[in-house]
Amino acid sequence: MMNGKQFFPKTADKNHSSSEMVNNFQSLERYNWLMHMFHVNGEIDRCKELIKKEIARSNGKNEVAFYKQGEILKEEGKLQEALESFQTCLKLNPESVDNMKEVAKCLLEMKRYKLAADVYLQAERNSKSSDWQIYFYSAQCHLKLGDIPKAKAYAQKAVQMEKDEMCYALLLKVLTQEGDLKAAIAVSDSAVMSCPDSINLLTESGLLNLKAGQTQQAFERLSATLALEPTCVKALLALGYVTQKHEEYDVALSKYKMAVNYEPDSVALWNNIGMCFYGKQKYVATR
Repeated sequence: MMNGKQFFPKTADKNHSSSEMVNNFQSLERYNWLMHMFHVNGEIDRCKELIKKEIARSNGKNEVAFYKQGEILKEEGKLQEALESFQTCLKLNPESVDNMKEVAKCLLEMKRYKLAADVYLQAERNSKSSDWQIYFYSAQCHLKLGDIPKAKAYAQKAVQMEKDEMCYALLLKVLTQEGDLKAAIAVSDSAVMSCPDSINLLTESGLLNLKAGQTQQAFERLSATLALEPTCVKALLALGYVTQKHEEYDVALSKYKMAVNYEPDSVALWNNIGMCFYGKQKYVATR
């Protein structure tokens, strides 16, 4: 595999001026591409070694080297060290929205939600364009802080910009915690239209409709879930419950028996199985 040594210049082209040579050798960024290549190729030790050399060579001024170091440390689960690397990036380039986002993400993962929210707010102010990631993670911060109105506002902005499963799931979580079942169902309808193959969104939509007493809609969504993922336990349990309520005990039992393979210790599941047998007047099976 390419080791990068052949890209380190040994002699200067005679056609280059001396000033061009000086600028080339003094450039803080001349090996940044190589750090990136080592990283994406999984050559982490070599990447770390090059990062260390570049930080030393630049007298601690190579922003990209610190950024790459932060990425690697975060991948290794060393959040405090990663945070310090990204904070160094921010000191070198205080206006960088990317640096702010990485600092905030580390703080969020460290459960320092208030600090993370503050940094995301600064990133939002500095950003020249709307950024769904800032909105999404800001919503997460405020949800953790218990500020439902702010969490809702940011989650709605995220969905408006990026209609994907992750954003919809967060907005549904916020609306559910807010207790606005009607709004949650409306959002879930939009969610399954935008992400028709999402197991999670179909299941959540089914559960919300079930909670609202809209059993037909719940049945359709949960059936769609099982068509895509026949072993989805949440959908099996919910659909079993729907059919059980309609006294279709054999259908309900077929769902519960599949679910029990994945949730054998579920008290609620075994209780429902027992109630189905009871409903069929099979008293012996309930003893």
